[in-house]
Amino acid sequence: MRFEEAFDKTVWGWEGGDKLHTVPGDPGGTTRWGIAQRFHPEVDVRTMTEDEAKSFYYRKFWAAVRAPLLPPELRWDVFDYGVNRHPVTSIRTLQRAVNACNLARHRPLIAEDGRFGPRTRESLSALPPERVLLVFRGLRTQYYVERSSDPQQIQFLEGWLDRVNGDRGRA
Repeated sequence: MRFEEAFDKTVWGWEGGDKLHTVPGDPGGTTRWGIAQRFHPEVDVRTMTEDEAKSFYYRKFWAAVRAPLLPPELRWDVFDYGVNRHPVTSIRTLQRAVNACNLARHRPLIAEDGRFGPRTRESLSALPPERVLLVFRGLRTQYYVERSSDPQQIQFLEGWLDRVNGDRGRA
């Protein structure tokens, strides 16, 4: 998957596109292009154009999770989880998924440090991407289920679980 496709799938499919909105219970506050003003005070989401949002997503998420170095099967999931949580958390979750697969194959484990370095890349390349993706999605699901134990967050669980499957694209 290319960046433009990933951007469209995440921003238009899951983040509301160019709609400026504030959802009660969402700690990000006012959001547009899926960018929460509270978490990104360096930008003005109210006036941001789609091109500016694309540039922001490329720098802050796509490049940060090293998406071009990932197998195509994993790119959107790792990118999208980086958008939804944080790039470091997404890489750490990917490393946990790699380690689960490595355990099953009696292979050495890698550091779960949130940095996509040569050991992560090498270990990932030795595994079937479909298996890593299955485990990655399972870990992502586990996080969302645990997070929904907060009464203010339960309203988001169904959408989060749908998002893990990534079925919805640009409307």
